[in-house]
Amino acid sequence: MNIQYPNLLLKNNNHNISNLYSKDICKVSVNYIIYDKKKKNILHFGMNRPCGCNYHKPTIHAEELAINYCRHSNNRNLEIYIWRWGIKGNIKKTDCCISCTKLAEKYGYQNKIFTFDENNEKRNAIISNPELSLAYKIKYNLNH
Repeated sequence: MNIQYPNLLLKNNNHNISNLYSKDICKVSVNYIIYDKKKKNILHFGMNRPCGCNYHKPTIHAEELAINYCRHSNNRNLEIYIWRWGIKGNIKKTDCCISCTKLAEKYGYQNKIFTFDENNEKRNAIISNPELSLAYKIKYNLNH
């Protein structure tokens, strides 16, 4: 299988993001990269995290984890990239949900969160009319 990776210009690739892909969870997991655009370097990466039944939210979104990392960094040249992988390893775009959009606007990251389109080109992940998250739709039996 040939896995497609994000189209980022890297000066020094000191992180191996290949372990983020898993065929079993690729439909539900959202991956993120914290990228330093000045040094052209990946500083941090990860994916969204499911929570247990004793937690008030079903998941902690990738955008939340990435914004939290950036908030505690003194570096102002950071960009956040989010995406999903398809079953065949191709990159699929992911837009921010309504709660992550509000969080990004609260902390001033609305122009620093990006995703990749079908041509693996970067585009803004904050859209004008975001949807509710899938977990919220399932939990409250809303149309999804």
